[in-house]
Amino acid sequence: MRKSRKSTCVIALASLIMLGTSIMTLSSCSNSDTTSTSEAKVVITGGKNGYVGDSIQLTAQVFGLDNKEVSWTSSDTGLATVDSTGLVKLVGAGSVKIVATSVANTNVKSSALTINIFSTEGGTKQLEVTSLPSKTSYKVGDAFSLEGIQVTGYSYLNGIRVDNTGVNIELADLTFSIKEGTTLSTTGTITVEITKEGYSKASFKIEVNTKLVEKYLYISKLPTKCEYLIGEDATQEEQSFDPTGIEVREVTYEDGVKKSEIRTTDYDLSVSKGEKFIVEGNHEITVSKDGFDSASFTVMVYTKDMTVYNTIKTLQTAKNFQIEVLNNVGTTRDSYGFHYLRTYTENYYDEIEYQNTYNSETQQIEFTTDKIKSHTGFASYKTGNEYGVLQYGENSIGRLQFMSYVSEGMNSWWERASTLASLFTVFNLNQIPVKTLNSRYVVITVEQVDGDDDMGTKTIANYPLIESFLSYCGWSSSLITIMDRFTVSINDDGQLSMLASFGYYGSTELKVLQIGGASNEAVEKILNGTGFTPTKTVLTEVEDIKNKFKANNYKRFEYGSNGITSTVTDVYNEKYYYSVTSRTGIIQLGTELYNFTGKRNGSTYEVVLGDKIVSDAASVADYMATSNTALPYVYSGLSTIFGGDNDSGRLYTFSEFSSFSTDLEVCYQSFDTSVINNLTEYFGQEVTDARAWFLASYTDANRSPDSLKNVEIWNISFTGSGGSGFVGAYGDFGNGSLDWINSFLESN
Repeated sequence: MRKSRKSTCVIALASLIMLGTSIMTLSSCSNSDTTSTSEAKVVITGGKNGYVGDSIQLTAQVFGLDNKEVSWTSSDTGLATVDSTGLVKLVGAGSVKIVATSVANTNVKSSALTINIFSTEGGTKQLEVTSLPSKTSYKVGDAFSLEGIQVTGYSYLNGIRVDNTGVNIELADLTFSIKEGTTLSTTGTITVEITKEGYSKASFKIEVNTKLVEKYLYISKLPTKCEYLIGEDATQEEQSFDPTGIEVREVTYEDGVKKSEIRTTDYDLSVSKGEKFIVEGNHEITVSKDGFDSASFTVMVYTKDMTVYNTIKTLQTAKNFQIEVLNNVGTTRDSYGFHYLRTYTENYYDEIEYQNTYNSETQQIEFTTDKIKSHTGFASYKTGNEYGVLQYGENSIGRLQFMSYVSEGMNSWWERASTLASLFTVFNLNQIPVKTLNSRYVVITVEQVDGDDDMGTKTIANYPLIESFLSYCGWSSSLITIMDRFTVSINDDGQLSMLASFGYYGSTELKVLQIGGASNEAVEKILNGTGFTPTKTVLTEVEDIKNKFKANNYKRFEYGSNGITSTVTDVYNEKYYYSVTSRTGIIQLGTELYNFTGKRNGSTYEVVLGDKIVSDAASVADYMATSNTALPYVYSGLSTIFGGDNDSGRLYTFSEFSSFSTDLEVCYQSFDTSVINNLTEYFGQEVTDARAWFLASYTDANRSPDSLKNVEIWNISFTGSGGSGFVGAYGDFGNGSLDWINSFLESN
């Protein structure tokens, strides 16, 4: 016999799972307090429904005001009272609204938190069969079986179900009118009754025939309306059940052979037309008829509160919170994963990466702060009348120190946030599901796209929120290929969590903590004291590299899949520029410039002059720096990136990127917009992750200018999980020449 058939209405983004009954509200009101911000808000957490005599502890968080005190009010003290601590006592049956108001600015209030209060009198408990036995059709002589049955106990008040989740009841605690294993000897429809002390009884029917007859209901078309809105803003129509559009069919099998399928209107619904929904969550509605296995479908009931949405919106403007990333995906005893703690305030962004530890006794990965792998951040500074942003990091003895200037003329690092760091604001508000259960939970079940590649390209395209999450946590989007589900939730303390579950492989969780009160004592002490002391190490090294390019005497090499190859593509010096790949160039004879080509003559090449292109030229480099038609010298094209002849120019924007640096190789990066624009203009491509990189290789660990071996200038555009772009490789500094061209110049 087939089990009860279930259908689910299509819900945007995901299947949603009921996780609780708490309520959380958030609203923004006008603010007349000149010491507060225009984004001042009050958030109530801890709300839920209850019975007369219950106590509910509410808490309130104040955003945008220094004074965090609130006062509490109840819309009807005959139903519920609330004291100065937010403790609500339920004293009468009905519906009451609780509001928290800022003491500092009475115009700043929370939205009303509705609490439904039920009387302890007149309530009933009822048994309901929420899942029929696997077998409800039998032949004479078969043994009766309860396998697969599920019975749930619900509480009702005035005909309204109080707890939508109910309580699952063990079979051993129930009494059935037919015992398990009883041999069925008579044909016909038999009603099996279920009883338990304190509950009204439930029942289900079985059919016994000389043949095995299976009869079940099938929902061929769902109702037109499968989503319902409740709450103070909802109309009666929005919260009243409407089955219009549903189509039900009766299907009959005999000994496994289908005998009939007919459309029917002769059935009962577990929820009556016009009945109001009062509890959020997924509501299962059963379609039943005597003699047939029932079918069911699910509707979603939600509020307009949209707390998940509003909380994330608040985070995008609050500028004061912590984010913790806890990872144990694919961890082993040799590789314990990572653990980030990121602090965002108006004045600085701070990031600490910790090494996870392995507990041999529990055989679990533990997130501890015992071992710091790296510590870096960005801070706003002011020197005289000059504002700017600097980067700091941890030195070899664990102290924070100045690393480099990142941007000048900015009042706050937050103004440069989009180009300084991957922020929590990568979560686009349009990606946040607003129809979340209790406005506090949403579960996205990841459905893999058939035929997708190893990177999960097609699957990740369906989940932009998850793609942003993976990117922020440092993962490739390919991890969606092993992801089970993605959960967004807000706990009773107002903390937001995003959890990606990868089944057997582990999980990654992102927590938002200390909203409105985040800080780092070490950073605060430095910023409030003497500040970071700038060093010239990175600046001096970048200056040395700039001067190597300024000398206009070097070669450009090919950059292959494994790095720089020995193949020369271009040769640069003061007297000529030559493209090895195209065998053309520009050469200076006296004060005149000519086009020339390289003509092969035996084992070498010889210069073949072309048209004179300009007279009275100071040098090939000067001409190429101002020409719109000739290829520019690298230094001419990148001079503004390195700062030109101004030592304090854009050189200050470069900082050493430790993740790519060794004793003999150092990677420099800049987040400055002007640097990015100059780099993209030179390479003719777009950099979407807003950073400029170049890698210098040395022959000795002291990184002296004479030991500079080669330089790679990177313009990399990151989109999704992949990267593409251009890499220019330069070397042979001081030896940018070719013998056969030199011989031509000497003879002329």
